[in-house]
Amino acid sequence: MFCANCGTKNADDARFCESCGTGINAGAAAAAQLATPAPPPPVYQAPPPPPPPAYQQPAPPYVPPPVPAGASSRLPIIIGAIAAVAVVGAAGWYFFLRDSGGDSIKFDPTKADALAHASLVQPADLPGKWILNSTDSFDDESSFTADSCSGVKNRMNTVRTAMAATRAGRASIDLGRPTDSVDGTDTGLSMTVDIQRDTKNLAANLSGYQQGIQGSDVPKCLEDSFKSFADTAKVTKVNSSTAAPKGGVATAYEVVLTISGQNLTLRVEDFAWIFSNAAVSLSINGPKADITAELVTAALAKGQAALERTASGTVVVPTPTSPPATSPPRTATTAARTPTPGTRTPTPTVRGTVTVSPAVVTWVGGFCKAVDVINAATDAADQDYSKLLIDQAKVSFQFDAKGFSDALGKAITQERALQPPFQAAQLQEAHIQALTKAKTFYDAAITQVGQARTFADFNAAISALKKGRDEVIQAIQTAIQAAPADVQQALSNC
Repeated sequence: MFCANCGTKNADDARFCESCGTGINAGAAAAAQLATPAPPPPVYQAPPPPPPPAYQQPAPPYVPPPVPAGASSRLPIIIGAIAAVAVVGAAGWYFFLRDSGGDSIKFDPTKADALAHASLVQPADLPGKWILNSTDSFDDESSFTADSCSGVKNRMNTVRTAMAATRAGRASIDLGRPTDSVDGTDTGLSMTVDIQRDTKNLAANLSGYQQGIQGSDVPKCLEDSFKSFADTAKVTKVNSSTAAPKGGVATAYEVVLTISGQNLTLRVEDFAWIFSNAAVSLSINGPKADITAELVTAALAKGQAALERTASGTVVVPTPTSPPATSPPRTATTAARTPTPGTRTPTPTVRGTVTVSPAVVTWVGGFCKAVDVINAATDAADQDYSKLLIDQAKVSFQFDAKGFSDALGKAITQERALQPPFQAAQLQEAHIQALTKAKTFYDAAITQVGQARTFADFNAAISALKKGRDEVIQAIQTAIQAAPADVQQALSNC
């Protein structure tokens, strides 16, 4: 046997090499191991490419539906007050929730507004007869002033700020199903789609949402808010009719109000979830008997189906010439609200070419935003309450009037924070005085209507309100006519 190390011939039974001392058997085993070729590495084979997608006929471009003149605005707005707590419900609980879709982006941020509109549920999707009340009526600030609501508002403001920072575009829709019930309470449904530029910070926003809407202080906040027009109010958190899509958050409340000796039992169910980079909310509210599991389930299914249809690319949307970084809030388009010159700044008439200074342009931007706060509110003086019983008419008017009065107050606060150029200082002060006077008229009407025992008393209070509003209209028109031409020109952009 030869030594594998040095090649010296040794006896067949030798255990070690006579020349170098290497173990004969160990060397042979090592040689055998070296001589055995290693198996070849596996050859990677790429998976076959997916088959090309089947061609689908694209849907026609999305066109926002017109708002009908008969849009409903009766007592459903009562339950809409629940929604306003944190943009909770009717105005939009559009908060980030975790989605099984991971970090994929299904909605192009450069087309966010159009895609968001195409993803909304429509009246024809729902069981029963629904009408369009408004579109893009965003409630970016809680209207509740009760002291017990401060914690809720602070928590939800944190979430709003986080959402706005990464928003690409959004859309909302408010629907109503009129009722013939004796209490005159309609059913309302609102859906908001808020498309973000990315899917980051979902967990943080989900935590903020949960803390805001499921806090122990929420029922007390709602009760105190309702007591501004109801004799008594009891709010109880209950189980929702079904789960939210995509593992989102479902929240439900029952509200029992006593108004002029009559009890009203209302229910609101709110659902928030995330679908890719779209934060979605859907809220349904109205009489307890009308908020059925069938209605809630159908609404959620149709809403999610609209999202998936848009995300699949079968809805054609226009491509903007320059992608917006964010989508600014837009003025509500509720046709049921008749424009009121006393609160909506009349468009001035300016002849010839007028040069508007940069200072006026800057000022008028803030001025128009203040006016938009009023534009988005329901003017109680223009609503028809004749089909309601006197007690329901009183409650509905008081709620609408309080909301409008609050909007006037916000607009006044915003205008006072502006620093007008000298050309616009006189107009701004006159406008603030007019709005303050209008707020006084609406507050007085709330008290007078509350004391009304008959429709004659009710109508007398409304007539007095309209007379006062006419005075405000004239005051604003006079102030605008007295303003410099460049200020009038700038105001035409409001």
